[in-house]
Amino acid sequence: MYGSGMEGITASVVTNLKCNNSIIKSCTYSIMTLDNCNGFEFNNCKFTDNQEFDLVNITNCIGVKFNNSEFSNNQTGTDEYSDYSLFNVSKSMSVELKDCTIENNSTVYFANSSNSITITNTKIENNAFEKGNFKQ
Repeated sequence: MYGSGMEGITASVVTNLKCNNSIIKSCTYSIMTLDNCNGFEFNNCKFTDNQEFDLVNITNCIGVKFNNSEFSNNQTGTDEYSDYSLFNVSKSMSVELKDCTIENNSTVYFANSSNSITITNTKIENNAFEKGNFKQ
């Protein structure tokens, strides 16, 4: 999904979406926004060369899983007044990264909160999180 000028995925009130073996690249607004969604799975996906603002926005969701997926070469604005995250998760449960690779990203924070995502067997390296891993 080539998203120049837009998001790769924008979903609201959607249940049981599975995205397999897909690439979301070159989005200039963010990678995705999920709002009031349940049972989302991303399997063997690649999210690369996306930019600006918070990149993965998950709000009021239950059960969002990223399995064996890669987040690479993504960036947000990193000015001193910015507070953008690779993962902006709020009011959500069971958001998971499992067997993923997160590398060569440049964002202000990895995630907006340290307890918003469960991370299992995920390689996180060569990233520039300008103000630290977590906003709070």
